[in-house]
Amino acid sequence: MPRTKAKKTSTLAGFALALSLSTGWAAHAQTPAFSVLHTFTGADGAFPSYAMPLTQDSGGNLYGVTSEGGDLSSEQCDFAGCGVVYKLSAATGSETVVYAFTGESDGSRPSSVILDPKGNLYGVTSQAGGTIFKLTPAGAETTLYAFPNSTTGYDPVGGLVGDPMGNLYGTAPDGGTIGATFGVAFELAPNGAYTVLHDFSLTDGSFPYAALVRDRAGNLYGTTLEGGPSEQGVVFKLDPSGLETVLHDFTGADGSAPESPLILDAAGNLYGVTPAGGKYNNGVVFEMGATGTFSVLYNFTGGADGGSPGGKLLRDATTGTLYGTASIGGNTTGSCSTGCGVLFQLEVSGRETVLYAFTGLADGKNPSSGLIATTAAGVVEFFGTAEYGGEGGCLGNVTGCGTVYKLTLGP
Repeated sequence: MPRTKAKKTSTLAGFALALSLSTGWAAHAQTPAFSVLHTFTGADGAFPSYAMPLTQDSGGNLYGVTSEGGDLSSEQCDFAGCGVVYKLSAATGSETVVYAFTGESDGSRPSSVILDPKGNLYGVTSQAGGTIFKLTPAGAETTLYAFPNSTTGYDPVGGLVGDPMGNLYGTAPDGGTIGATFGVAFELAPNGAYTVLHDFSLTDGSFPYAALVRDRAGNLYGTTLEGGPSEQGVVFKLDPSGLETVLHDFTGADGSAPESPLILDAAGNLYGVTPAGGKYNNGVVFEMGATGTFSVLYNFTGGADGGSPGGKLLRDATTGTLYGTASIGGNTTGSCSTGCGVLFQLEVSGRETVLYAFTGLADGKNPSSGLIATTAAGVVEFFGTAEYGGEGGCLGNVTGCGTVYKLTLGP
C-alpha cells in the first residue's frame, strides 16, 4: 500500500539530480575509433554489471562493479569471488579494486554504484537477500541496510537513484506483502529508515528489475519485467506518496520484458528499451511521451543492426539522438553465432546506425550496460562494459571475464 512520508532533512551530501542522460553534443559522421581500456582477469573483477552504466567523477575516473571476481579464496562464492567495485582511469586504463565483497554481512554480487558530491559510492548487492552499501573514497564499506528475505523485498539488482537530500530509491524484484513474490519499490533515508513505497500486485506490474529515474517533482519512473494486463511488463510512475500509475502495458508487439532503466528528458518524455518483443521479437527502443502517448522508435531484427538491447540509453540533448547497447546481433560470422552485440545510434528520424560490432575476442562480447559519454573540443568519448569476452580464459570461462571499452567520435 502507498505510504505517506514526512519531509526529511539530511546530513548526507545530496545526490545530483539529472532529468536525462543528455550531453549536448552534435551528431558525428566520422568513423568511430574503438579501444579496450581494461580486460578483467578474475582477481581484479569478473563479468562487469549488465544492469547500469559506469559512473564518472569530475576527475575523469570511471567506477563500476563486477558480479564475480575479487577474493578468489572465498568459499562463500565458490572460489569465483563475490564481486568488486572498481575504479578505472579513463585516460590510462589503470584499474584499482576499491572494494572486494566477502559474501558475509557485506553481501555479494554487486550490480551498480552511484556517486555523491563527496566521492562516496552507493550501491546494492543481490544475493542472499541483498544489501544497500556505502563506500567512502578510501574504500571503507558500510552496510546501510540488509534485506531480510521478507515482505519488505529482497535481492535488488537494478541499482539506486538518489535525491538532493540524500535519500536513496530503488527496486527489489522479489518479496512484498501481495503474494510475497511480485517485488517492491523502496526508499532508504539517510538515518537508515527503510520504507516500502509500493508493493507490486501482478496486475500493476511484477518483478521490477530496473533502477528508477526521478524527476524534479519527486516522481519516480520505472519498468517491471512482467505483469500488467498483458503480462508482458509495464512502465509505471510513483508519485512522492507512493501512489502508482501504470503508464503503459506492453503487449509483446510493442515490446516485452523491460529490465533496463528509463531516461527522462527535460520535456518529461521517457525513453527505454525492451530485450524482447517488437516486430521481430528481438526488442525495441521506445518513447513514453509526457502526454501519455507511447511510440516504438525502432524494432531490432537481431541481425546486423543488433538485437536484445539492454542497459540505460544515452540521449543527445541537442539533436535528440539516442545511443545504446544491444547484447546480440552485429557480426554473425565471428565467434558468436547470433552476433556478439553492438553499440548503436538512433536518430529522431528512426534511422539506426551501428557504431561498433563486437567480435567476441579481445574486444569483448554482450555489451548490455548502456553508455556514458564525455565531450571536449568536438570529440565525444563513450565508455561502457562488455559482460564477457576479452583475451584469454578467466575463472574457467574460455571466452573471458569482460572488458571496459572506449568509443571515440571526433572531427
